[in-house]
Amino acid sequence: MSLGKKVAIVAIFLGLVFSLGTYVALKVTVLPAFVELEVEAVETDRSRINSIALADLRALETFTREYSSWTETYRFARGENPEFAETDLDPANWEPSQINLLALFDRDGGLLFAWMKSPFNDEALDIHEELPFELEGDGPSWPDLETLREARGLVKTPTGLMQVVAEPILDSASRGPAEGFIIVGKFYTDQRLTEVARQVTADLTIYYDLSPGAPLEVQETLSQLTDGIKPYHLVVDQDSVHLYDLIMDIRGTTIGVLQMTTARRISQIGTAAINLATMVLAAASAAFLLAALAFMHFRIVEPIKQLRAL
Repeated sequence: MSLGKKVAIVAIFLGLVFSLGTYVALKVTVLPAFVELEVEAVETDRSRINSIALADLRALETFTREYSSWTETYRFARGENPEFAETDLDPANWEPSQINLLALFDRDGGLLFAWMKSPFNDEALDIHEELPFELEGDGPSWPDLETLREARGLVKTPTGLMQVVAEPILDSASRGPAEGFIIVGKFYTDQRLTEVARQVTADLTIYYDLSPGAPLEVQETLSQLTDGIKPYHLVVDQDSVHLYDLIMDIRGTTIGVLQMTTARRISQIGTAAINLATMVLAAASAAFLLAALAFMHFRIVEPIKQLRAL
């Protein structure tokens, strides 16, 4: 084999090693940083969703206090203002606020007044069938009574998830003693979930089936998070980043799994950038090697041939 061919083979081999090494190095060192950015993005979405849910709950608390700390409500709970139910507690008066549940209880937990309506068609719902509490006779049984008195958060009903807030019934100056408590609730509908999804970069899905026949990702989430050590379950596949979080009710019971999914656009852009950088480097290396080969051919190989011919 001639010297020129040997030099060409060595140059080509070095060029391939350099290009492949550059590609692997970028994949190993740079691409994981893009994955971390994607994970941080879905973690940020999780924090935003929690903040939105908390803001919704606080708004419901403020609304509830307007009725719980009111002398007219206080007098009604004492049995001194029976006409209050028709003039101020009629469901039609609450339509602008999109409230779906209103219930007033006396000091002992006896149900004084209640109505509940569907978020889809305003159809009346049976509070005893919808609320996940035992309502024996006129009032909730223990320990549900204390759970209701302190209710703040989510409950799962046959119609769907509902945010509920309980406040003690006081007079307009927020003085007691409390004559009972009032519960106000608002369904967390698919429409509201869509509105929340628009405020983040992830697609949102709620899984309510927690049985052994539930989807595999739900079963994995339950097994991963039941010990309370990990705050969420994260799955990264080729196309998406999935974050799974438990949905807890006011009792601290798991009632669903929230899935947040975001496309791996950052990695896709990063991979394209790495491929482009590798191609550019490969092209530059090829050009350099060709120039080097030409230089070696005319400045080294040819003079050596001429010397041998003498």
